[in-house]
Amino acid sequence: MEKKWIGEILKNARKNKGLTQKQVMEITNINCKSLSGYENNVAEPDLDTFSKLIELYDLSADEIFEISNGKQKVSYWKKIFKKVDDEIEVTKVLESENHKRCMVYYLMPYSNAENEFVFNMDVDPQKVIDGFCLDVRERANEMILHIKECSNSVEDYFSE
Repeated sequence: MEKKWIGEILKNARKNKGLTQKQVMEITNINCKSLSGYENNVAEPDLDTFSKLIELYDLSADEIFEISNGKQKVSYWKKIFKKVDDEIEVTKVLESENHKRCMVYYLMPYSNAENEFVFNMDVDPQKVIDGFCLDVRERANEMILHIKECSNSVEDYFSE
């Protein structure tokens, strides 16, 4: 597990339980500066403290590692889709709450309509890229069809 994700995971888990930092400090006897440091990735809790926190937040060590791995995956996909940013505008790359699916939102050239491409993060990267390229191609063909229809409609106004 990468250290940089521990704080974010702990902070989100605390908020999901509806607890304030003060409440966590009172329950666990962890001081304010330490808890804040853990949540802001300034410090890393020792094993005993980490165990107290994940028990309080009803998380297992397996869930922590799974969440952490998901974060690494979404950062990987962000790098992959950044490559196409010169041609189409990738507006955001997000992951599902269960950390298994990824959603890529993008804008086609000359369009303000945001498109969504969704895939399973555990799929072979080349299959995802091929699927994304096909999705972009389909959107482009739809745009071409709409432009042709529009140009035909304009001609109809002058035919009468």
